[in-house]
Amino acid sequence: MRPRAATRTDGSGRAWTAPREGLRRFGLARLWALTLLLVASAAGCGGASPVVPSSAPVTRDPDGHAASLDARALSLARDVWTALDQTTNSCDEFDYFPRGGARIFACHMFSLVSYERIVAVAGRAPFRAGPHGSGLNLHATNDFGHYDPEFVRFVAQHAVPARHDSAFRAATQAHYDAYVGPLARIFYATHQKLVNNPACFAAERDEYAAAIARGDTQDYVEPWFFFMNPTYCAHRRGEYEDYERTGFDGGYDGNVVKTCVGFWLRRAMDGTEAEFFEALTTLLRTYEPSVLER
Repeated sequence: MRPRAATRTDGSGRAWTAPREGLRRFGLARLWALTLLLVASAAGCGGASPVVPSSAPVTRDPDGHAASLDARALSLARDVWTALDQTTNSCDEFDYFPRGGARIFACHMFSLVSYERIVAVAGRAPFRAGPHGSGLNLHATNDFGHYDPEFVRFVAQHAVPARHDSAFRAATQAHYDAYVGPLARIFYATHQKLVNNPACFAAERDEYAAAIARGDTQDYVEPWFFFMNPTYCAHRRGEYEDYERTGFDGGYDGNVVKTCVGFWLRRAMDGTEAEFFEALTTLLRTYEPSVLER
């Protein structure tokens, strides 16, 4: 029997819930939610602006490194980090924040700053391909948004101002610990398990890509609830009984894990995995370097 939208208990009596989430759940929310784990763009939490300034505020030196940073973007990031304890849920779904996934995180961040403002400050559209066009297509089952690597790099360069400001890091450390760290650690753990198990990674990526091409993504993420189980890669997409006596969810929140796995597989498909992972490690190196040492 596959995991489904139900509440059950594992061997310790701990309850778990695996709500249904299709491909449309995993849109733009991951971007700023991953890099700052901040505000980005959540499919289902607001419309996209079709008007995007054409200017590119970041200049680069000959080696491709950022030679200057955009003051507006840094100011926006600082404002959001400072106000993380003042967010509200701007979406209709159940509020798991701050222990939920990137989608509910972005729903909270949108109470501080709009999608349109983020895109305007970045000066470029988030996607180079996919179903979204000038707005967010919330019902696509056979495609997903393919991020523009330049957009990802711009957000990554600006979303963690504390990396260059130790006083600001100290002032916002408690906000990271309470509101950002839990999700950042799961993003990191799922990525590392994928890259440390390349055959598993490739199989999951290829099968997921085929399911997207078929439009067969309803509930596809549910088996990844158990992805952090130590035996998962030996019994991929197995049944509940395959995992309940071997570590269940591996000590991670499976409902968050399954969305993070899907995120990384889609980034492997659209070619932005490296950019997103660099952004994540910048965040962790700034606020929680011990995670990178494990």
